[in-house]
Amino acid sequence: MTENTDVSTDEGATYIRSLTEPFDLEMELKEEQVKNWFTHFGILKKDQDWHQLHVSGHGDGTQIKKVIDGSNSKKLIPIHTQHDEYHKKWHSNVVSVKQHDSVDLCTNQGFKSIICNTEKILPEFLYYYLLSAKPLLQTSGTTSNYTEINLTKLKKFLIPIPKNIKDQENIIEKLNMILKYFESKEREILDIQGNNGNMIDDLDDLRSLILGVMFPKNDNEQ
Repeated sequence: MTENTDVSTDEGATYIRSLTEPFDLEMELKEEQVKNWFTHFGILKKDQDWHQLHVSGHGDGTQIKKVIDGSNSKKLIPIHTQHDEYHKKWHSNVVSVKQHDSVDLCTNQGFKSIICNTEKILPEFLYYYLLSAKPLLQTSGTTSNYTEINLTKLKKFLIPIPKNIKDQENIIEKLNMILKYFESKEREILDIQGNNGNMIDDLDDLRSLILGVMFPKNDNEQ
């Protein structure tokens, strides 16, 4: 989007945006910002110029139920959904996973699974460190349908580990408290102001800053 300031677009030009339609308030606000920019650049003149076409890569309810019925699984763990109550209608043993919960599972070849030696590093400490290093990891990844970092690069990625497990526990405790506070403030903003994008972005920036302080730069960033 920022590159449009350097591109001279012709009147009536066509813009194709490959992204799902918004399904929450923040995404609706971001889409409205995109429309405003393209109105500014002269690509859009009225709301009717904006056409939403969506070809989903996700299965519909009937297809998902067919997969569940055919899997003969003993346990079902829904992911990437906000409505696991549908799955509970289709399977007798559904396990709902909330943020920071842990559950034993297997993944396919598109995922990189990291198993911690808990005598040396706590899983939640590793989670917070990788969260702080997310921008750096993303720049190392390749993109097709989603950004993926290959195993060779991941093996070379250095993770600073406090030798004392107690130090890791202290960092986890502080971050849990701080980030829980941020989550409560985000909910207040959404409830009171209907999702003020600037304030949400400011909270995200502050959250990243705090993670950066807790996990200072290392050899990956030199």
